[in-house]
Amino acid sequence: MALAASSSSSCRQRWYVSDRARILVVDDDDLVLESLRSELGTDYEVLCANRATQALNLFRQEHFDCVISDVRMPGMDGVSLLKEIGQRDPTVGRILITAYSDQAAREAALNEAGIFKVAKPWRDELEITVRRALELRQMRHKLQDNMVRFDRGLVLERRMRQAGNPREVFEAALEFITGLDQVRSAEVLLGDDDNPQRLALATPVSVFFESDLPLAEQIRPEGHESRIKRSGPIWRVEAPLWRDNNGLWRLRCFFSRLVQEELNWFEFCAERLVDAVERYVLVEQVRRQRNQEDVKHGQLITMEKMAAVGLLASGVAHEISNPAGYVRSNVGALEGYLEDIRAALDKLENILAGDQNEGAARKWAAVKKEFDLDQALEDLVEISAETREGVERIITIAANLRTFARNGSQDRKRFQVRNCLESSLTMVMYKYKSGIKLQQEHQPVPDVLGNPAEVGQVLMNLMVNAAQAMNGSGILTLRTFIEDDWVKVSIGDTGPGIPEHLLERIFEPLFTTKEAGQGTGLGLAISRDIIERHGGRIEVSSEPGQGAVFTVMLPALVEEG
Repeated sequence: MALAASSSSSCRQRWYVSDRARILVVDDDDLVLESLRSELGTDYEVLCANRATQALNLFRQEHFDCVISDVRMPGMDGVSLLKEIGQRDPTVGRILITAYSDQAAREAALNEAGIFKVAKPWRDELEITVRRALELRQMRHKLQDNMVRFDRGLVLERRMRQAGNPREVFEAALEFITGLDQVRSAEVLLGDDDNPQRLALATPVSVFFESDLPLAEQIRPEGHESRIKRSGPIWRVEAPLWRDNNGLWRLRCFFSRLVQEELNWFEFCAERLVDAVERYVLVEQVRRQRNQEDVKHGQLITMEKMAAVGLLASGVAHEISNPAGYVRSNVGALEGYLEDIRAALDKLENILAGDQNEGAARKWAAVKKEFDLDQALEDLVEISAETREGVERIITIAANLRTFARNGSQDRKRFQVRNCLESSLTMVMYKYKSGIKLQQEHQPVPDVLGNPAEVGQVLMNLMVNAAQAMNGSGILTLRTFIEDDWVKVSIGDTGPGIPEHLLERIFEPLFTTKEAGQGTGLGLAISRDIIERHGGRIEVSSEPGQGAVFTVMLPALVEEG
């Protein structure tokens, strides 16, 4: 579940009308105060003050979303008043009403950042400015909330990483969830829907483990969406975690009231719980393997390195995904606000064009020219689009990291082998992008049946080998095509090639032609084993001095009928 952010100005207007934003109006002229109360009182709750000192007292005692002040008042002037209010609460909307003839006041206001300026007579301009100020306040609050969420997420992840066993991981997750305002209890279940076994129960007060946590040696993350069901006044939300030899693990939570923010936290916690347990299982696999006397020393070292890389990749992916997700959300909100600003400016120009006061239109044109507003808006739109493109690339790279960090599921499904190739290529080119040139030729091919994560690992291994054979500089040729009911992927390089007497040995376990410390000889042996388990094979052709071509062949999935 994700928070749905609407960019529609009408939606935000209804929000302010229904929630009755509070506005403090300050002016020493009672007629002006009454006029502003009448004009704004339909949509907002308006309170008035005729002195700056009175306004500050009210601001200390009560909550306000926006303050509107005249410039010239006895005692403290409007600029000083709004400046002090901004120091007390930087998110409050601040609007200064000036007269066109009051040049000194206008210059003082222009020098103060964060204050909107409206000239008398204001007509529709004041209403538009109030809405902009309130929307800016809402956006600032969203940014602050995002930072709070980011910090809370880091605390949870840090605690899970420091946990020494699965029980501590589950305890951290359950305490986090039951700390949400609307959550009454949470539980961890194992088994089918009809008669699951409850392993743990948590309330806002404590966490109880009703039995041991029977983790299997391998787990397969489910990745399905959460399910929501209502039972009387209580909402039950359930997230599938993973499946192992014992059955399906689930996280269930009971809410008094559904709040989107807390639903997001629930799913965030479920994802982190899966990742933390995966890390634990991966480390335990290495520990068990270390205790087996028949494991060869070189193979054990490689497995430990792979485990460490997997842990690192998973951690890096999460550290990237969280802030990138917030940036993507905020860019969407920013794009909506930019559209609203452009619409407001167009409306203002139409109002001025139809006004009998030609001087106002000329002054507005001069302001636009002075600040180059049209060009600034165009630049903002381009900057926003470039930011969105960049953050989407970051999120894609993070997703690829998580894919390669995870153990492949034993479940098989149909997939396009080109998707695996492109995902693997992204990871390889990130390291070798400066010296490798790509040549690609892809034909439409049928789906294949198998594990896309494992096939992707094979393709990545072959591309890394090709890049290393060329010492990071050369031409990498990739092709996908169909031939005799085989889906084929060929990976060619312009390296030195493989001597003929070694071609028959390169798939032997622990055989390598690399220098000591650079290879273990497990890569091609494991790759061939994976592809053969998929019903396929790997072929290689090479001539000394002309590079090598590895071809992965997988059975095409033929449609019945």
